[in-house]
Amino acid sequence: KCCEPNCKLAQGVEGGDVGVCRCPECKSEKLVLKKSKAGNYYLGCPEYPQCNGAIWLPNAAKSVSVPDNGSSCRTCADTRLLDLHFDHRNVLPGMPLRM
Repeated sequence: KCCEPNCKLAQGVEGGDVGVCRCPECKSEKLVLKKSKAGNYYLGCPEYPQCNGAIWLPNAAKSVSVPDNGSSCRTCADTRLLDLHFDHRNVLPGMPLRM
């Protein structure tokens, strides 16, 4: 269940090859959507292991993808929007299951 693109065991993550936002560490690359061995989603720097830049997404997210419609943040326009789906058992009452 590896999500590294060069691994023959990779299952990939929908939108995992699309840059989402600038890396907060090296600022030279855009973070891409990845899934950890534990099944948690995060945005990781493609320059790993030289750069450890990462943004961890909520553990309650049961699926995350980068929509192929090219939606970007209305404020900064340099950051792609993510599609997050949550398990109804892991969110507070009234919180949407999809963001």
